Amino acid sequence: MDQDIHLTTYSPIDNSLYVERPFAEPRQITAIVDRLHNAQQGWRSLALPEKIQLCIAALTRLQSQQHEIAEEICWQIGRPITHAGEEIRTFTERCSYLLQIAEESLAPLPISGDTTLIRYIKRVPLGTVLIISGCHYPYLNLANTLIPALLAGNTVLLCHSHQAPLCAERLIAAFKEEGIPDGVLEYLHITTDQTCELIASNQIDYVCYTDQYGANPAIRQQLAASAKPCYLELSGKDPAYIRHDADLNYTVPQVMDGAFYNAGQSNCAVERIYVHHTLYKAVQEKVSRWVKQLVLDRPDLPETTLGPLVNQTAANHVRNQLKLALKQGATPLIDPNHFQNAAPHSPYVAPQVITNVRQSMAIMQQPTQGPLVTITPVNYDAEAIALMNDCQFGCSAGIFTEDIESVELIGERLNTGTIYMNRCDLVDPALSWRGCKQSGIGSSLSRTGFDQLTRPKSFYLQAASGSKTSGHWMLKVAN
Repeated sequence: MDQDIHLTTYSPIDNSLYVERPFAEPRQITAIVDRLHNAQQGWRSLALPEKIQLCIAALTRLQSQQHEIAEEICWQIGRPITHAGEEIRTFTERCSYLLQIAEESLAPLPISGDTTLIRYIKRVPLGTVLIISGCHYPYLNLANTLIPALLAGNTVLLCHSHQAPLCAERLIAAFKEEGIPDGVLEYLHITTDQTCELIASNQIDYVCYTDQYGANPAIRQQLAASAKPCYLELSGKDPAYIRHDADLNYTVPQVMDGAFYNAGQSNCAVERIYVHHTLYKAVQEKVSRWVKQLVLDRPDLPETTLGPLVNQTAANHVRNQLKLALKQGATPLIDPNHFQNAAPHSPYVAPQVITNVRQSMAIMQQPTQGPLVTITPVNYDAEAIALMNDCQFGCSAGIFTEDIESVELIGERLNTGTIYMNRCDLVDPALSWRGCKQSGIGSSLSRTGFDQLTRPKSFYLQAASGSKTSGHWMLKVAN
């Protein structure tokens, strides 16, 4: 088939063709966008409890398909089958929290005044939201923006990664089977050029874009050129700091899981580890033992704990970054021959930990998105803070210690989106999720996520001279 007119997904497991779909034709795209535009007013007027019930029903349907979804995730992106099933469980948990806070988050904000004046601010939908989603967490990342967008009264068009197209198909099917009105939630399989045309369209009111930094420069350029309001969630180069009082038996497994889960393919994966110099040797020993117990193999095998990267391009990037670091003087801790299934011309990449790195190296400055992490000793907190901040990315930072006051002080000085104490690579839907610097624009989750997908509309209701406003109105606004 002609790849110019067909979407093709090759499985990283064995490079077999796993999915093939025709790209949408221009007339199909126009029809879908018109349908979304025409459906928005009706969806907006539907009561919030009814929207919530539709979402709950769709999530329940997806949960019942967990086994099939896990297999599709495994074959599309190479995540071990024993881990893939966790995605839909975590996805539904995150969505459920957003459903719980929706009424409060979308409620009008009353402003106090005298009896002749009513003032309040409503949150109203933006219109039609385009969600362009990456493949590393093909369902989980969608929860951040999809549910708030729908509950706020927007219609949603989903354009998923070409590496995980079945996720879009299955997700939209679940909502449609549970009765979501036609034109409220749709998907398209389209090219990058077609995506850029959509971004420029006046019928798209907002764009949510999740992907690796630099993965699709044409989309970012189009967003900038069109001045389209948007939410961007891009790569990180996230640090973990192991202080002098950290419990290494707890800390090392936490940090390494944050570095190597999903083969390190996460925008908030740990990619830089800073360790108090008194623990440096002990951490290296424990980290080496932890990495060597990983099983790199086909992800459809139950014993596998580390699968391939999503494709050959991603694998080549990690290998090239490692090769350059070693050429610049870095020292590897892991013998690559320990992982016999790693192959240079495949997505199967041996996990590696390197030391003797300098902050100026590319591996300390540019996202890796793979099973590769650095360890650097530091002498005191101020040095760790300076090094953690010395990077153009900022999703999150994990600090491992028994001293909560120190974490709060350190956290205040870190230029990042989220501060963890004794955790890492974690997204809590009750907290705002946003990156700073080159890691993103805008925020998702928590109440701030609903703010992002609505606009404020102010009401100033002045009673006629000598009359008073109705107490019923004020009560209605307050509720």
